[in-house]
Amino acid sequence: MGHEIPVFRKRPEARWQDVKYRRIDFSHPDIDRYCATLRQAYTNGSVDYAAFEAIDPDEFLSAYHCDFCDSRVPLTCFLESNVVAEAFLLQPEGFDTGAGGLSEPRVTVTSKGGCEFEGLTADILLGGGAYGGPTPSVNDAKTLATRFVSGLRTLAPDRPWWPRHVVGPWSGYFNDVAWDHTFAVQFIYDARWFVLCATDTD
Repeated sequence: MGHEIPVFRKRPEARWQDVKYRRIDFSHPDIDRYCATLRQAYTNGSVDYAAFEAIDPDEFLSAYHCDFCDSRVPLTCFLESNVVAEAFLLQPEGFDTGAGGLSEPRVTVTSKGGCEFEGLTADILLGGGAYGGPTPSVNDAKTLATRFVSGLRTLAPDRPWWPRHVVGPWSGYFNDVAWDHTFAVQFIYDARWFVLCATDTD
């Protein structure tokens, strides 16, 4: 059975730059277990996650329907917003810690399908960190990844989702070495985002 696509009512032709977000209370034990396992591997780094929603969902839906642009634009407008900076203890005024945002040439952004994204989250666990911290077995990594994805999808159960993987130091949160990962998952019909940032240092 298909999903009914929400339709905006109040804000015709909003742009992604117009959409404002707020952080929402969200946690899940399976996400916590995944993060704890990744922290064991990233012994000198950090792993944090947070969830957000549009303050005005109608504005979000209008931008989704009307602001036809490169798929990187809504992600950039969201990740480089002050509310994300505050959630991840970044510099709210322009990310002036030496990182160039998502336009930084070393930063790559790829969209992932659901199964592909689940495999990616398992692979990152298995890849370990800079100092060879403990990593799970292949089977344990698969289980942790599957439960992690199921946990984050409780933000909008059985609704369309769009995972992205950002690699590289797009903000001051990251230590600018080989282990800079961001998972950014957009729940379009619910005007919500889930973000996990992970970084290690050598």
